[in-house]
Amino acid sequence: MSMDDLAEYLPTLLTFRPLLYGILLWSIFVYAFRRGGWEERTVILASVLSTYLTVIFTVSFRIRYTKIELPIVLIDLGVFLLLQGIALKSAKFWPLWLAAFEGVVLLSHMAPLMPGVVPRTYYDATALWSYPKLIVLAFGIANHHRAAVQAASAKTEKGGQAAGAKAPLYSRLPILSALPRPRRHRGWSRPSR
Repeated sequence: MSMDDLAEYLPTLLTFRPLLYGILLWSIFVYAFRRGGWEERTVILASVLSTYLTVIFTVSFRIRYTKIELPIVLIDLGVFLLLQGIALKSAKFWPLWLAAFEGVVLLSHMAPLMPGVVPRTYYDATALWSYPKLIVLAFGIANHHRAAVQAASAKTEKGGQAAGAKAPLYSRLPILSALPRPRRHRGWSRPSR
């Protein structure tokens, strides 16, 4: 990527819509890492990564959206598969919405196959779905935080951990969630040998 390539795309990058998207993206990034769970953090990281990879590939490969743009399709396919995996593993509902939005983005990549489609229409069809995805993600973060606050207050009322106490390690690290969790048996004791 040369300075001439960047200078050619700079006016496009500094228009209102990309600036608004950048502000929204980084605001939700901070919000996700302050209040979200593993699903929210994973999705916002994927969103940031896919956004910057799309910009880099658009500049590097001189993508004009006149034909099916394979590098952009591959990025969107990777995000779609990640969202499908999160939707299958998560107990939350919002990952299904994001996976559906990303599926529409993948279908939008078929726009150049239709006769008479203007390149700007193809670009808009793939880019505009980013805003609803971020808004749904923000609502998912808010729901996660509200549920966590309610659970902490219910636990404090029952005489459990104090609100400021840390959760067990297996619930704070998503990679450890696959391991079997320690079980507490109430109402019976283990039989003696």
